[in-house]
Formats: sequence, C-alpha cells, structure tokens
Amino acid sequence: MTRSLHALLLRTPLRAAPLLSSLLLLGLGACKTTYPEAWLDTQVPSNSETTVYEALHLSLERAGYPIGIGVNKAARTIETGWYTSLAPLKSKGFRTRAHLSYEPIEDGRYMIKVRVERQTNESLRPLDPRYVKWDAAPDSQSESRRILQFVRSYLSREEIEIGPKPARRFD
Repeated sequence: MTRSLHALLLRTPLRAAPLLSSLLLLGLGACKTTYPEAWLDTQVPSNSETTVYEALHLSLERAGYPIGIGVNKAARTIETGWYTSLAPLKSKGFRTRAHLSYEPIEDGRYMIKVRVERQTNESLRPLDPRYVKWDAAPDSQSESRRILQFVRSYLSREEIEIGPKPARRFD
C-alpha cells in the first residue's frame, strides 16, 4: 500500500464509516446468488458402454431435453440444451438443463450421475423472449430423479414393480 493511500485512510473521519459500510453492503447485495450443485447418482448393470450411452440418450429424449453438441464420449459426459417453459407471471417461467456423467465402476456395472440445472425468468415481460432475464435457482432434484428412473427402466435386468402390491382379499 502506498504511503499516501495509507495516510488518507487514517485521516478518514468516523462519520464516513457508516456510509462506506452501506456502500459495501449494497455492492455485496448486487452479487448473484449461487446455489450448490445437487448431483444424484445410481448404479446400473450393463455389459457395454455403448448400451449405457444409448440408454442415457433415450432417457434424455424421453424427458424432453434437446441433445446437441454437449456430448463428449471421451469424457463420458452429456450436457443437454435448455428445456424452456415460459409462464405469464414473473419467476414462474423457467428453463432447465441436464448434466450427466457415467463411468464403469466394476465388472458389468456403471455409475450414472445426473444434475438438472434450473433458472427462473425474472423479467417483467415474462412471455416476450426479447426481454427474458434468467437468474439461477436451486437444482431440480425431482427432475434428476425422473431422468434416473428412465435410465433404470431401460437398463434394469430385474422385474420392475409399479405401485403397491394388491392386498389379499381372503386369507
């Protein structure tokens, strides 16, 4: 720190301290909120990495996510395009994007990890695409579970039970 700046800071009157602190808080409030990434994972059986990739691809298509240039087979990752849902009210419109990764963990099993990133439309004209203003929102774990369920349904070797077992009428 230079000597003149140090001297200036020492000569600052105490009544300027609240002003400086309020400016600092205002600057911090302008920062965008960040949310932690919420990854969900599962293990699936498969004899082939190609089969796993195809199941992931079909699962994302079934969930409605556009798959484009975000596929990296060498890194075993997939990043979809944005699925957009506009709404007539502020903060009700949203867009989501899925991030997937897969890797072999043991003979015949793969670890699948899914994260669905979510943003909300904070524009005062939410239905006009020219004025959209996307702000970060918490990741959608329910959408991640839905994609993982599609993957499990494609790759499962076991019987899948849907709903509760019917009760016995007569014992």
